[in-house]
Amino acid sequence: MPLWQEQPWALRYILKLDAPYFFDIRATRGKKKLSEARPGQEQEIEAVAQGVRTYVVENAFLEREEVFASLLLEFNRSGELVSRHSSRAPLFGHLAQDDELVLASGNGTQDFVFGLGQWQTASLGEGSGTLPALCSKEDEQRYRPNFRPSSVLGGFGCREWRAYLENRKLPYIDVTSYELEDDRSAKPDRKGRYPQRILATIRPVIGWGRFDLPAKPVIGRHGKSWFCLHDCPGGDFPGFIPNIASWAARSGWPVPKPPKRMPLFPDPAS
Repeated sequence: MPLWQEQPWALRYILKLDAPYFFDIRATRGKKKLSEARPGQEQEIEAVAQGVRTYVVENAFLEREEVFASLLLEFNRSGELVSRHSSRAPLFGHLAQDDELVLASGNGTQDFVFGLGQWQTASLGEGSGTLPALCSKEDEQRYRPNFRPSSVLGGFGCREWRAYLENRKLPYIDVTSYELEDDRSAKPDRKGRYPQRILATIRPVIGWGRFDLPAKPVIGRHGKSWFCLHDCPGGDFPGFIPNIASWAARSGWPVPKPPKRMPLFPDPAS
């Protein structure tokens, strides 16, 4: 049986969002594993991919979280990784027989293979049908019934990314994870309960763009600060957006608003 499923490569880019600390851990761990020279074992892409971009959020949440980071992987139509990397051999994207999306230096069982995520084609919950999406292991937890966003796992995941990407009425991909927390700057009620406030963060997620779809800006809010993370309009570099209303108005777009719930496409309760 061939290692790869035979189909054209469709992804223009893959964008990983996470804390800089975890990118560093995976890079260190991945380089060590790669140096052990055991072809055939799945490797971590951070071992060879370069160009992690760090974003600083000033005074976010009383300085509890001040940074997040992104790693951009770009491809040509042949599936070759064209963004900066340290692999001596060219790396090409493939869909493995187990639906794992990988980068590989060849077509043999002894070639180095770097995991990117799971290409899921199962139903995306309430009325969403079958929508292929590049998902992480964490997404399995995100869409379980009664899931609540946390400081580690946000409400925005691969299913939300796909919905933004495919919906032509949405001009951008807003990766913000929204959750409720106690507003301890306010007075509690007689039972000691604090009023709730919306917490906006950029949490770990894997996203992608396709050659057959128009480019969409990837944006997100962390604390009170908005950022453009990729495919920014007007050729702007990724970075801080001083005024989200002005930024949106410049292109005739609506200002992004929190959804009524997150995640948007949970698995149905059994």
